[in-house]
Amino acid sequence: MMTERDYFPAEQDHVRDATQAVQEGLHQLGNHVAYLQTLLEEPGAGLASQLEDTHGLIAGLLERLDGVREAQAALLTAVIIELQ
Repeated sequence: MMTERDYFPAEQDHVRDATQAVQEGLHQLGNHVAYLQTLLEEPGAGLASQLEDTHGLIAGLLERLDGVREAQAALLTAVIIELQ
């Protein structure tokens, strides 16, 4: 008997990998925000440069989210083609 994992394994792997990349990005952003909180307690501790890093982390996370969307679209396309 086939399980759902037997259908479109490459596409499912791509979705899983893209989702994992987003999770890693969220973890990095969370760590960075915690670091920013410590900088807020120390005046003049280089907060401006760290905010630029925050912008970069958020931009990277958005790119990773695009990867998830693209992977999900590829899986959906494969399913639609199979159903036709």
